[in-house]
Amino acid sequence: MSMRASHSMLSLGLVIALGMMAPSAAAGESVSSDLYGKYWVDAKGDQSFRPTGSMTASFFKEAEIDLRSLSIQFWAPRSKANPYDGQVVSYKNAHIFKLELVVDGLVNPPGPLGLGGHPWDPDRFGPRPVFGYVELDVDGRKNTGGELDPVARRRYLANVGRFGGLPYGSFGERAVTSASDLDYNFSSAPQYERSGAEFALALCGCFAPTIVQEFGNGNGQFEAGEVMDVRGRFFERMQAIAPYAGAYGGSDFGLYDPEVKLRFEHDPIDDETTITLVYALDQVGAAFLRGKMPQPMDLNVLNQVSVAEALNDLIYTANGFWGPVWNSDVSELIEDWAGGLVSEGLDVREWNAVALIGTSYQQQNSALYVWTDVGFDFTFGDLTMDGAADSTDVKAVKSIMMTLDGGPGDADGQYNNSVQIPNFGPSFNVHDINSDGLIDSDDAGAIPIGAFSVDQNGDGVINGADLATLLSQWGLSGTADLNGDGIVNGADLATLLANWG
Repeated sequence: MSMRASHSMLSLGLVIALGMMAPSAAAGESVSSDLYGKYWVDAKGDQSFRPTGSMTASFFKEAEIDLRSLSIQFWAPRSKANPYDGQVVSYKNAHIFKLELVVDGLVNPPGPLGLGGHPWDPDRFGPRPVFGYVELDVDGRKNTGGELDPVARRRYLANVGRFGGLPYGSFGERAVTSASDLDYNFSSAPQYERSGAEFALALCGCFAPTIVQEFGNGNGQFEAGEVMDVRGRFFERMQAIAPYAGAYGGSDFGLYDPEVKLRFEHDPIDDETTITLVYALDQVGAAFLRGKMPQPMDLNVLNQVSVAEALNDLIYTANGFWGPVWNSDVSELIEDWAGGLVSEGLDVREWNAVALIGTSYQQQNSALYVWTDVGFDFTFGDLTMDGAADSTDVKAVKSIMMTLDGGPGDADGQYNNSVQIPNFGPSFNVHDINSDGLIDSDDAGAIPIGAFSVDQNGDGVINGADLATLLSQWGLSGTADLNGDGIVNGADLATLLANWG
């Protein structure tokens, strides 16, 4: 493991040791914070193919990319020349942040997918390209931030339902459960457009990255044990406000999407790839990274850029400084920033994040992505949005199967205890737990009853048998760790008793 990765994992390990895991974390996932940043961990080995295009189109069958973790820390580089070499610092000393996204195995930087006039060449840097989005809500307000269609259709809330579950909590109500929810109507439920995210790390394939430097054999391919820095428009502010914003110098007027460097580093010992972004929080940090004196916030995406400058433009837009925001949908996404302060979005410990990652199809077609993993508020098989997969979710699958079987939503048109999803791939249904295009008994059987479930024995009722299992694991780690915090304790007992009977 590299010194950089060791430092991050040491910090993460300290947080876990101090017991700072969020009590609402789903089984196999966790979120934590300390003085230096915030950290998310995703379950290992939970990746699976979730296609967005026709099942007749081939895709990279060896590339089920597994999301492992995300960290965002206050960061102080030692020099402009190598911003990845430095140390974590506290908020009061922070002008820069470092984001690290870790995935299992060797993955390559994303090549272009035939968008924006660029050629279709996803494996430009190697045969296992990673695509996806990390969406960042920097102010903690779920109603402020997001994207309108068609951009919203590529993001987390529009695709998490493909993975056989829904986010726990209120965001689950905004997630798309079937293709019929994708209606280009901002006002209708579910409001998957309202992600709350003001920024995103975009591994989208919508531009052609260039190699800045390569530490390896220099053949232009990212390979095992190598480090490669690539440049492109990987970090962007929400695109929806572009027609009304004042930013310039980006890929289009109003877009705040500067060209930045991403480092891809493969650790051959742990067989993990770390994707790192170092970016300025404010103009002091922006000046340091440019090696110049600080410039005032001028909204020019071609010079010193920062989160603060992008938020300043967002606040001006929400206040109507550049003129009225005629689109009522855009206005709703940003209205809570009216009268706001830039400082509300600069403490990374308050940021919320979700991630959607995958790969591309092997041949060019109308679909762009084959999604393979999501995080970090997701439990496989949880359809009731309570953070657990249990008998109520099994009942939900059986209920929808009975409702749709033989009807207009069943492509085979037969009453046969199996619902065939029409146009599967572009279309989907959250109750298709195993993503085979059918809603049937296999999906009910795929829900991991008894593993991190209130109904420990899967008999359909919460009673003394489940309590006995929980008490037998008291103080340990086991299936009765209902909130995934690593220990069976009073919090898990309270959850069980709340569901008694």
